[in-house]
Amino acid sequence: MNLIRKIFLVVIVLLYPSYAFSLNDSFSFNQTDKRLHVVSSYALTITTAVFLEKKLPKWKSIFYASMLTMIAGTVKELALDDHYSGSDQIGNLLGVTGAALVIVTIDL
Repeated sequence: MNLIRKIFLVVIVLLYPSYAFSLNDSFSFNQTDKRLHVVSSYALTITTAVFLEKKLPKWKSIFYASMLTMIAGTVKELALDDHYSGSDQIGNLLGVTGAALVIVTIDL
């Protein structure tokens, strides 16, 4: 299974439950909470990937940083909020995806 298929599978596995939960929880960039999820996931992914890239190949550092960020976002949603928000997870996924694209494009 090549890297593109693995990434696609991970995105689908992470995105589908968030989509199902967000059917009654709308996502909008006008909501401050959603923007904070995007920005914090972006920053956490880039920081973690740059740190991990010292010991791992680039694709592994991006993968591990993305997974750790999504896990942290899920734990935050389950532990600190009064209800699970799928649209917050979509914001997390957008931040992670943006960070991965920046790391690959700019070659950080």
